[in-house]
Amino acid sequence: MSFLTSLLSGIGSGVVSGIIASVLLNKYYWSLKPNLIISDKIAVNDDNEYHIKIINKSHFYITNIYIKIQLVTVSIGNGGSISNVFELNFPSNKLTIINPYNRKDKDATYAVRLGISKNLEDEWIEDEHTYLKFIIYCSNEHNNSSKLFEKIFYKKNLCIKHGNFKFGTSCEIE
Repeated sequence: MSFLTSLLSGIGSGVVSGIIASVLLNKYYWSLKPNLIISDKIAVNDDNEYHIKIINKSHFYITNIYIKIQLVTVSIGNGGSISNVFELNFPSNKLTIINPYNRKDKDATYAVRLGISKNLEDEWIEDEHTYLKFIIYCSNEHNNSSKLFEKIFYKKNLCIKHGNFKFGTSCEIE
């Protein structure tokens, strides 16, 4: 009887420890989602090129990067507000990869400046009901865990600044 009890006890503890290890490993594995910083301002340079800067603060490559830039106008309709969404011309709505963050990276390959339509000033009408929405969806290279990031630029005159982004992890415009 004691042999049977110790056998069942060993099997039971093995099953329980296997479940606990599996839960902890999956929790760790799926918690490694991309970590991005998106600039609060849009830079416009002397060539009338508009840029938004994103920085990969993850310690892994991010892949499968999809980007959308939309102008959203909210109006009042029958029974509530209506959002009218217009896609802006964007040179490419997909990036292949952004390098992982590494503070020793002298080229700052973890930071990317995304170019927007050259006629953003004409397309974005300054009023209280229109704003610019920047959406980026990306994945971890190792486990494909994904995350959606969104940045809303509410006022054109407060969000667009003349100059270029500083190098590296800074999102300041000089």
